Amino acid sequence: MTRKYIRFLSRCALTLIAAQALATSSVEAQSANKSKNGSGTKTVTLQQMVEPAFRVQPVVQRLEAARGETLPFAFVIESYGRQIDCEVRPVALRQEETGVVFHDETQPAPNAIRLETPERFTITSNQPFEIKGEVTVPRNKAKFHSFGLLVRDAGQNTKFEPTKTPDGKTRTQAGVRFVTQYVLRCDIQVNNAPGEDFSNVEVKGVEIAAFDGLPTARVLLENPTESVQLFQVRGKFGDRGSRDAKLFSLIQPSRYNLEGDERELIKVLPKSRVRVEAPVPNPLFPGKHVMQLQMVAERRQVKLPELSIEVGAGDFPAQETQVVQVAEGLVISPVQLELGQAKGARRTLSVAFTNRTEHEQAIELTSQSFDGTDFAGLSISPPTFTLAPDKSRRVTLMVRSQKELETPAYGFVHVQSTVVDQQPAVAKLPLAMLYGPRETAQVKQGELALRSEGSRQKFVLPVTNAGRGFVPVQALLLISDEQGRTMRVTAGYGRWLHPDETRELEFTLPTPLLAGAYQLQWQIRLNEQDESLNGSTAIRIGDAGQPAASE
Repeated sequence: MTRKYIRFLSRCALTLIAAQALATSSVEAQSANKSKNGSGTKTVTLQQMVEPAFRVQPVVQRLEAARGETLPFAFVIESYGRQIDCEVRPVALRQEETGVVFHDETQPAPNAIRLETPERFTITSNQPFEIKGEVTVPRNKAKFHSFGLLVRDAGQNTKFEPTKTPDGKTRTQAGVRFVTQYVLRCDIQVNNAPGEDFSNVEVKGVEIAAFDGLPTARVLLENPTESVQLFQVRGKFGDRGSRDAKLFSLIQPSRYNLEGDERELIKVLPKSRVRVEAPVPNPLFPGKHVMQLQMVAERRQVKLPELSIEVGAGDFPAQETQVVQVAEGLVISPVQLELGQAKGARRTLSVAFTNRTEHEQAIELTSQSFDGTDFAGLSISPPTFTLAPDKSRRVTLMVRSQKELETPAYGFVHVQSTVVDQQPAVAKLPLAMLYGPRETAQVKQGELALRSEGSRQKFVLPVTNAGRGFVPVQALLLISDEQGRTMRVTAGYGRWLHPDETRELEFTLPTPLLAGAYQLQWQIRLNEQDESLNGSTAIRIGDAGQPAASE
């Protein structure tokens, strides 16, 4: 006889960094009764917005002391309006790869921190409680220490008894316990401590990944010492050494929202591994590039070995909408040219040319519309010029008054670059000359499909421009799993879709999809007037990582 009653009780711990945070809890209850589709399982999703039960000030107490010194600390805990039973205790800390610090109940609590107030206490709406204690600075040579306290409430248990339906069957029910908890820290800067050398921090990996289509440098660091390490990480990235590379700072994801020097400070707990990352400030074109890394602390720099990175064609699709390389070494930006007399259009546009080669280049610019004629009303100044090695200059495109023109015109600006004793290099920059009202986009979308390439997966969506002008395509795909978690993937990046062109929008997934059911929703923005295409579908991934047939 099947079991008809399941009591499902989930304890959901909400770790709150800020007191105003809200949490959404999704609970699934399963019934052993046969469902109509014969799967034997009913899934019920319950959602509830939950406010924290209390707040604590401060969350981090920053102290300064000498080795062996004992310092007092205090944290004030206040209720949000009801009586709450709480408990507090010292805990060990662990650090995620993102830099976020959590409590670690698998490790013994530190002896350096001692509570003076009770471990269990009650707070009310008008009677806050002050957690007091002392922390003793260890006598080792570390310059920095971080000690943790875990404070949590006892939660609210929803009690219920089995109930029956009118026909005598037992109802499936769910009970949820919500718990508010904080991980409090005492961070101590130790005066006159020699410290363990931050140069002992090891680089465990370097990659250049695409984030929203642009190159992002990511470095994995590991602290093998027994001390908290504090330093900064800076990088240079260029394909010809430091001559054309810009220095940039890499930061921990957990510190994105900080400002000033605190944002760039890397903090790594003992025996921890963290990730630091940052957008690469200069464009990375296909080929080999050299990355230089340095760690900086207390006016001391430690240079790491140079790293060689190979960039392939199409690795950074959003970059291709901003900058282009003609042959090897002539860089142009912007590369999609729009101007005219229509509302919102520019009458002048400045285009930058940079010669990153060791040779002088002779450059010529001409324009041609789709019908093969020159653009009426377009001025290019200067149309021809020479550019010395490592030099830049700007070319101005300007619209002359053309009152008789009422419809847009489309075509290209042709760029020809010539180096002595070499074949000319040619590039075409799409040009839109806007007159009169803007045209409505005429774009059709095909079927969304999942494609695997080695260990990588991507969704592809074909789009076709059935209109007569260029259309900027910006796409967003949301992938939601059965637990309500959502992955956000972008494509298109505003790259113009040419008339009669069909292009596959590629939504490359950061990690492959696991077996299970997913809901897919996408939006394709076609212009700044909020014209868009939308779609949605459901998909089930099998154990082999490929779409499975629907049941």
